Parts: sequence; structure tokens; C-alpha cells
Amino acid sequence: MNHGQGIVLNCTTENPQRQPGALIVFPCTKCGLCCKNLDKSSVYSYLNRGDGTCVNFDSESNLCKIYEDRPLICRIDAYHEQILSASMSRDEYIAANIQSCKDIQAAEELSISLINQEGS
Repeated sequence: MNHGQGIVLNCTTENPQRQPGALIVFPCTKCGLCCKNLDKSSVYSYLNRGDGTCVNFDSESNLCKIYEDRPLICRIDAYHEQILSASMSRDEYIAANIQSCKDIQAAEELSISLINQEGS
């Protein structure tokens, strides 16, 4: 879905400069961490293969095996439009997703850091 021109934020951007009317585009880095942490919320339980990882996640490529046909909950723009648009703005929803992304990435970095310290 193309919403016209927008601004892509990276997960460290706090206050982007953008033109009025430009949409924020979620900055997916394709790290796969959102697909490997489904056990953090029960709304994803039907996608959890039992270890917190999505049944559709390809660990070798770090990509979704059914990306073009992925569930609505995995489609940020469509999910907002169909489910959340009456209760929150698109920018608020994108900002919440960016924060979740930052939190998961920070937790993963901490986990890797602790593993490296234990192995030293």
C-alpha cells in the first residue's frame, strides 16, 4: 500500500523533521526479533510454534515465508486502518511500534552482552 511520500525513521530517531502531511513509514530492519518474540503477548499465540517464534518465520533467511499473505496483525498499515484507526492516530501507532522494536532490540543486545561476558 502506497500512502505517497513519507519519512522513514530509524529506531534512534526521536523528533523527525518532516513536511506537513508526510506519513511516517515504519522502519523495519528485518532483524526478525518481532517474529522471534511472539511469546511476549497472547495475541500472537496462534502464530507461536511453541518457542516464541512465528510458524511462518524462516530462520535461515530471517524473513517471513508468507510475507505477501501474512496475517492482518503482521501488517502495520492495514492493521491500523482496519482495527485501530478509530482509537489512535497512525503516527501514534507507528511510534508505539517503533518503541516496541527498540525495546526488543535493546533486550536482545543485553542478552548477547551477558552471554559474551559469561563466555569470557
